[in-house]
Amino acid sequence: MTATTPTATLTARTAARAFNDRHPIGTPVRYWPGVREGDGRTARTRTQAQLLSGHTAVVWLDGVSGCIALTHIQPITEDELVPEQPDGIEDDSRDLPDPHRAANRVRDWIAAWGDGLIDTADGHPLYARDLEAICRAVLATPADTTPEASRDR
Repeated sequence: MTATTPTATLTARTAARAFNDRHPIGTPVRYWPGVREGDGRTARTRTQAQLLSGHTAVVWLDGVSGCIALTHIQPITEDELVPEQPDGIEDDSRDLPDPHRAANRVRDWIAAWGDGLIDTADGHPLYARDLEAICRAVLATPADTTPEASRDR
């Protein structure tokens, strides 16, 4: 087992203090739970940065089990913060969210977007009214007759 040097402890403590001076609890960040490769994930800090075992500057994040080293944290803007999948669904899961909650999220999105053409893919248009019609159909169905999570077929 290698002992932590006073220099390493001082460097980590300095990094934690510098992070805390610039970034309050609730700061949106991009983080990498393992190797710092790819786009990473996004979350908000839920603690101040602190020393772990006297040698590593870390911070705890909302919705993340365990802490993340500051070397694997990059503060971002609010606009870059990507919400987690709905209903606690993992990114790599084939589960679908509850249809009623999904329909309500889509209706909220339509209210912010407005009416009109949303996008066209290979000549196939998608209109806000298309989504609104689907939402109305789903929300007209009693919630207890729909599964809480479905699987792709």
